Amino acid sequence: MKKRKKWLLAVWIVVGIGIIYGGYSLFAHTGTDYITVGQFISQADSLRDQQVSIGGKVAPGSVKWDSQARITSFALTDGQARLPVRYAGMPPDTFKPGDNLVVKGKYRSDNVLEAYTFDRGRSVCNLCH
Repeated sequence: MKKRKKWLLAVWIVVGIGIIYGGYSLFAHTGTDYITVGQFISQADSLRDQQVSIGGKVAPGSVKWDSQARITSFALTDGQARLPVRYAGMPPDTFKPGDNLVVKGKYRSDNVLEAYTFDRGRSVCNLCH
């Protein structure tokens, strides 16, 4: 009976450690896996042709849809700096200026971020006010 109790205790310890690590991992990485537009602009040359994640808001008046090429263009802003973004595809119907986004993509040599995905609705831009 004592061996069984020790084994169960060991299992519970491992499960507990797993739950604690999972919780820490979730909170430690939430909202910190991107840089702001201003932070990106200040180091853009060193990040050229690399995959980056940039958080900001869709700048008002910047959204353009090319129906023939199926390209969405817009600017991402942190309230001070702006970054042109090109996305191959049509964004969701709810996509609009002022949306908080985390855009993931590659910064091209023509100073445009070629986005391959973006996440909406995250509070990414407390500096944008």
